Amino acid sequence: MLKKTIAISLISVLISLMIIPSSTVADEEIKSTAKMASNINVVFADPTEPIIPLEETRDVEVNITYNVERGIALRNIFYFLLKDREVDINLEIIDRSEWCTANFDAEKIITKLPARDQVVSQIVNLSIGLKKEAQAHESGFVSFNVSIPSIKGPFGLITFIDGFEKSYTVKFESAYVGVLAAAFTDGSLKEISPYNETIIPIDIHNIGNGKTNVKFEILNSSDSFNITLDDDVTIDIDKKATTNLILRADNDFELEDIIIKLTPIDSENKENVGESSEITISIKNDGSYVEEEEGFVFDATILIVVLVIIILLAVAYKLLKRK
Repeated sequence: MLKKTIAISLISVLISLMIIPSSTVADEEIKSTAKMASNINVVFADPTEPIIPLEETRDVEVNITYNVERGIALRNIFYFLLKDREVDINLEIIDRSEWCTANFDAEKIITKLPARDQVVSQIVNLSIGLKKEAQAHESGFVSFNVSIPSIKGPFGLITFIDGFEKSYTVKFESAYVGVLAAAFTDGSLKEISPYNETIIPIDIHNIGNGKTNVKFEILNSSDSFNITLDDDVTIDIDKKATTNLILRADNDFELEDIIIKLTPIDSENKENVGESSEITISIKNDGSYVEEEEGFVFDATILIVVLVIIILLAVAYKLLKRK
């Protein structure tokens, strides 16, 4: 009778342990559960270099390790019943910066229950891309959830192994993209009057994603031209500015081109340089300058010759008169 009572008690304890409501736990809670519990360890590294909007997709390698933590002894004795049991590890993106896109190359990892005291490892890639709205140096994030459902026995009445669920966040930065749109305000042909100072305005639009310093460089210049440019300008995102090309020319030209190179530079980090662009303006001589014609030039030699002739004539006249 005593043996029967003990046996019934043990079976009751075992059943009561097995029918405890299923729970999903995070790794820091696993040690406190009496049942066996799935455990997932997730390892990844945040991108160290800024991501370039529109131009690239950055892959973040996510290493997922899965194992089962043991519960109390009565739980562990049924582990052999779960051999070769298929298990799904689910990955889900739950939040992100509104100006980025993100997706996993696999949203579900299908594996098998690891052998006792063994682990299952799997690597997936999280791809992150940035939209055109991403501003330079802006901090972004992608949060994702990793979960595994509870493993139950026949008819789903008994939970053998508790599930797992935890969220993680990848952090990154948006790179600087310098892009300028520039044109001469009054068109690409300018008639000028030689020897007069001419001011030619240039309109510049910052269509990049960061506050930009604009560097100017004159690529070619006629020997007839004396050219200066205003100091470099700084333009906020999606803003415009005007700078001036100041020109003074002599009369030794008819039609010449001036090419100006514009280079965008990150105002927060001078090492970040965008793609340069060039604009060209043709300068035409308007023909308004006319050289003055030289008048009669007094020549002293002629005067001396005339004086000598006069003197000789006077002397000759006196000699003839004496005779």
